[in-house]
Amino acid sequence: MTTSQRRRLAYAVMIALNASVLIIGVLGVAWWRREQAVAIPARLEGTITGGFFEPAADVGYIPRANQQVTARRVTAAGVVYDVTYTIGADHFRIKPPACAALFGDSFTFDEGVNDDQTYPWQLAAGSDGRIQAYSFGIGGWGPHQMLAGLQSGRFQRAMTCPLTVVVYTMIGGHMRRLAGRDAWADGPRFRADSRGGIVRDGNLKDPGRVPPDDLDEGFLSWRRLLGVRRSGTPDDVVLTAAVFRESRRILAELAGRPPLHVIYWDIDTDARIRALLERFAADGVVVHRIEEVIPDFSHNRPIYEISKADSHPNPHAHRLVADYVAAKIIGSFQR
Repeated sequence: MTTSQRRRLAYAVMIALNASVLIIGVLGVAWWRREQAVAIPARLEGTITGGFFEPAADVGYIPRANQQVTARRVTAAGVVYDVTYTIGADHFRIKPPACAALFGDSFTFDEGVNDDQTYPWQLAAGSDGRIQAYSFGIGGWGPHQMLAGLQSGRFQRAMTCPLTVVVYTMIGGHMRRLAGRDAWADGPRFRADSRGGIVRDGNLKDPGRVPPDDLDEGFLSWRRLLGVRRSGTPDDVVLTAAVFRESRRILAELAGRPPLHVIYWDIDTDARIRALLERFAADGVVVHRIEEVIPDFSHNRPIYEISKADSHPNPHAHRLVADYVAAKIIGSFQR
């Protein structure tokens, strides 16, 4: 084959290759266009057509507040969707209501006030339906009741909404109750195991149970001079932290994986309580001091208590706690 023939053959091959690429490209585009969804004529029906939007200076238009409309998209082939849209007071589509479980003792049961004056009631009533609040506080209870009820499923069965947040209201005496140091206290008994876990060990008032030794204040109460009062021992701190850690583990297995928050009500904290709150923070339990909830509480306690004869919170204090929980704890999940 001569050089001229080889050159003509190379040109022919190049032309054939280019033609093949062109043909493949044209066929590919044709196939792609054929596979694209063809716009089907449709009409929108329902009350949404009666004035769903209103003008807004900043964004141009926005849904009208506090409305619920039906929206049905229909084509010649049938109904594409038939749904309901609910718009809240903020002009946006409603969010699912927060589901809050509120644990504690008489400070959560709200001893001394009427039903509609309690913190759980005011939390729900002030939310315009955004919050469902379940009060699981009973006078004399402590963290051991919270854990035992979570283990048995008692609290989960009582709720009709997926749990989104848990708030435990705590006072310094709860560590004593859990450890069985208060003779009157009853309920489940727990002990910490060697691996840092928690084990159910009967009940605090089981026959034959020996109560823990009383706290040793030392000669002339020298422990108090070092900032250790009668809230508990180092072992009590470990036990209480383990109970909250196990409670948090159970909560993390629920569908909503609700976080655990603690409102610590007392203004005076000793070394044991400070150590416990530090453990909470390390374990992922969010701590809120009462000074954060009610900033002037330490200076004006009488205006937040029922009376001089009863230091339980009054309705005004419960409202402030409810407002704080709604804005600072639950609000972060609703944005």
